[in-house]
Amino acid sequence: MAAWQRWTYVGISTDMTKFKWRLSPPFGVGGWTYDVNTISLVVSIISLMLTVVLAIFGVLVKSEVQQLRTARLFTITSPANGSTVEPAEFFSGTTPFPDLKHYVVVHPNTGSEDWVQKRASVYRTGTWTGPAIIGDSSSAGVIFTVRCLATKKELPPGRLVDIPEDAQFSSAVSVRRR
Repeated sequence: MAAWQRWTYVGISTDMTKFKWRLSPPFGVGGWTYDVNTISLVVSIISLMLTVVLAIFGVLVKSEVQQLRTARLFTITSPANGSTVEPAEFFSGTTPFPDLKHYVVVHPNTGSEDWVQKRASVYRTGTWTGPAIIGDSSSAGVIFTVRCLATKKELPPGRLVDIPEDAQFSSAVSVRRR
């Protein structure tokens, strides 16, 4: 309501059931008369719409929090970020998805392709471990980004062509090939 508008009590209806209020327009010309029931209805509708908006916002926030919580639980714990690794290395970590298939995915920072490794072993304790081939003989000193991918799909070792719709990725680590 603008500063120039104000509510003024007008009176009570002839059947003595409704109070009447007038919303003064700008410059005091004309006006609209509303009874208490109309005002209550409008306030109720606005409250309902606000409740729906807040509920939708709450669902979105809950989804974001769940994704953040999942990312924090799905990790690579070994080797550590920044480590120098052998050409054939075992990676391990934690997972909130023990019922899914896990794959180590290697990405050379000099290229644009991701490489899926053999399927990792997943344990009911919420941990996983899996082998990875880090580059080739010409990759000494190259930095690689490594993540673990969890999915229901069976993925063949090799270039990752299509990321499965249900794919969940762990946090990444960067390693340098010895």
